[in-house]
Amino acid sequence: MVESKGWEWEQVEHKPWLEPVDQVYYLVHKWALLGYHSILDLGSGLGRHSIFFAKHGFKVYSIAHTDTLGMRKTIGEIRRVLKTNGEVYASVRSKDSQVFRESNYPKLDPNTLINKEDGPEYDVPHYFADIDD
Repeated sequence: MVESKGWEWEQVEHKPWLEPVDQVYYLVHKWALLGYHSILDLGSGLGRHSIFFAKHGFKVYSIAHTDTLGMRKTIGEIRRVLKTNGEVYASVRSKDSQVFRESNYPKLDPNTLINKEDGPEYDVPHYFADIDD
């Protein structure tokens, strides 16, 4: 399993990485109404969603980037600890994306690229998947 390097927070200027995606606004209200109290933010990046959920009273656990082995272990752990009627919301980058297909970044394994572009994600692994993964 890869030992991940964290984001370079001081270099982050792009607004999309600082604001939660639209689905999270819906989920924070839905899950609060359902009485959920804990969130696992898998692939948390800068933590924009972790921070948002925490500000809304959730206990948040965050896991940063990982490789295929780490992803498999994490999914196994989700299966183990997810409570009956619990929910999983997942968003994974696609191996069908241009970023993955045309990247010159080194591959750590068949699903994981190591970002080599200068900036906050330099040397940070990114996991990609397709339907077979």
